[in-house]
Amino acid sequence: MLSDFYLILCCWFLISLWQILSLPILYKLFKDKLYDGGWGLGRTVTWLSVGSLVWFTAHLGLPTNTNWFIYGSLLIFGLLALWWGMDYGQAQKSKKKNKKLNFEKLKDYFWAKRKIILAEEIVFLSLFVFLALTRGYNPDINGLEKFMDAGIMASYLRSPKLPLEDMWLAGEKINYYTFGHFLGSVVTHYWSISIDLSYNLLLALLMGLVGISSFSLAVNLAAPLFDKANFRKLVGIGLVATFLITLAGNGHTAWYLLKNRSAEGYWYPDATRFIERTIHEYPAYSFVVSDLHAHVWGLPLVFWLVTNIFVWLQEMKDEYLAEDKNLSLENLWNKNYFKRALLIGLSFGLIMSTSTWDLLIYGLFLGVLGVILLIFDRRYFLPLVKSAVVVGLGCAVTASAWFLNFESISEGVKIADEHSPLWQLLVLWGPHWLISLLSLFLGAKVFRSLSKKQSSNKMYLYQFVLALGVTATLLIILPELIYMKDIYPDHPRANTMFKLMFQGFTMMCLLVSWLVGVLQNKYFSAQQQLFLKLIMIIFVVAVGIYPKFSYPNFYGGYKKYKGLDGAAWLKNKYADDYAAIKWLRRSVSGRPVVLEAVGESYTEFARVSTYTGLPTVLGWRVHEWLWRGGFDIPAARTEEVKTIYEQPLSREAQGLISKYDIKYIFVGAKEREQYELDDNQLEQLGEMAFVQGKTFILEL
Repeated sequence: MLSDFYLILCCWFLISLWQILSLPILYKLFKDKLYDGGWGLGRTVTWLSVGSLVWFTAHLGLPTNTNWFIYGSLLIFGLLALWWGMDYGQAQKSKKKNKKLNFEKLKDYFWAKRKIILAEEIVFLSLFVFLALTRGYNPDINGLEKFMDAGIMASYLRSPKLPLEDMWLAGEKINYYTFGHFLGSVVTHYWSISIDLSYNLLLALLMGLVGISSFSLAVNLAAPLFDKANFRKLVGIGLVATFLITLAGNGHTAWYLLKNRSAEGYWYPDATRFIERTIHEYPAYSFVVSDLHAHVWGLPLVFWLVTNIFVWLQEMKDEYLAEDKNLSLENLWNKNYFKRALLIGLSFGLIMSTSTWDLLIYGLFLGVLGVILLIFDRRYFLPLVKSAVVVGLGCAVTASAWFLNFESISEGVKIADEHSPLWQLLVLWGPHWLISLLSLFLGAKVFRSLSKKQSSNKMYLYQFVLALGVTATLLIILPELIYMKDIYPDHPRANTMFKLMFQGFTMMCLLVSWLVGVLQNKYFSAQQQLFLKLIMIIFVVAVGIYPKFSYPNFYGGYKKYKGLDGAAWLKNKYADDYAAIKWLRRSVSGRPVVLEAVGESYTEFARVSTYTGLPTVLGWRVHEWLWRGGFDIPAARTEEVKTIYEQPLSREAQGLISKYDIKYIFVGAKEREQYELDDNQLEQLGEMAFVQGKTFILEL
């Protein structure tokens, strides 16, 4: 454990350097707009900036997805951040002392915020270390979606140029939203460690980023509630948001305990499969089971996006009364809200490439916010239209690299024939929704009690949280009305409810934390505050008991520490196969095709392509069925792989080897399990490149 702890601290230190690089950007973007100066978003800013540079240059056909280009990109980013963030570009002819003065302003600005910065860094470090060490009790990259997630990242690590070839369908581009996995490979390059280790450390990184960014957003939403910001109260608000989002569950656990008067028989995944034939996960569950899936990758990007929308609203509030119909680029560029809208649009494109559902969800949020603004003041119309145009254009630009290489697998929107029992919806989301509603109601009371001037200056805050509440409510309702049709006829609403409420849950958690700030207001009597705080305590305890059951269950009661190596299980269970996979990693460059046995999804088949990043003729069949929108291709390739293994000297097999340009044939435990093999015939296909026990690799 000690060596793992040292590795964890080294990775934490390296990723914290990204925070330092981002400071000029944070200063430029959020100066005097956010209580914490945007500190909680620093690592995300650097990650997105460097990742985007590599992403787009590699899609132009340049071999830039490499360790050294990433290091160079970090240097370029740091220099550009200084140049732009410190206004050096506008002061090239100024004296050095003026440049030094700019640096002093930066230092003084963040030094003044040192207490809240320290609090946020403690949150990040605590969650990072917590999940990293916790993963040591069950580090296996095996089960659920882990093969897929690790395989995509391993493929990116082997691909200097993009778009990415599908590791489970040789010769085809991957047809999934994988920008988040790409970002994971960027950090793996930067850390210079194997995917076996980085997988678990990336989970810790994401938990830390979600923790610090949710803390930051909650604090920045609550700060305007106070005439003079109270550090201790704001830290409490931030901690509530972070706890609810990263560790707490929905209402199911408390309901089960009350119903059965005991925890006997309780199984934590039931909270995500309570409504028949649906899925309703939330961040805490995702961190427990530790799949690096698209919805998890999207969380830091979402907090970055929502924070910028909040600042955009502030800027538009300050500028919309002076709005004119001059549409010249120079005039538009002088508007801070217009530039912020462009940044939001660019962020939307990256989010679309990470988890397309989040584009739809936060597009809905922006639409709801726009309607609310127009209800309050119709003069918002023109700046809203201008913002919408530039958001759309920005999104199109940054989504293009992914979108131009993607074929939609959805069969469109359908009317829901199934509906959830109301009582089950109330069990799952009732506590969060009712507290969110209370938050909006009491918030409205506070704003009505403000003076006209105070209300005018702070109304943007209530408009923003109201939009969060309305959107979260719509996300609960929509799966009862419509769904996006996919290949799972027995679970038609499952994916729609899953993706919508994953974000709806996050929105409601932010509203709950905002209520903590509302209750600190002087407009409530001591008795009212005591009663409302009691309700809050009961709520937090009710949903906060979830990790007491989930973590010990998934991690074996924390009885045996196994380390951070996610491939150790493979070494223990398939020692010869593991050695062969290590040989492929060490000896093979590029991405030649390796043939391995075909098997079903969520099994231990496709372990070679997963752990090496090398493409195979067919990997997990159901996943390819989903990604290709039909089973024709997986069905055909299933038989073709069988032909090569069982009739290797036949003319058909020879043609298939040529068709898929197969360079290596892997014969190990799963191949012997799946096919009737004749080793003598197979060995005539090529040279024996590796052999250990009954496992061997042929090089053709």
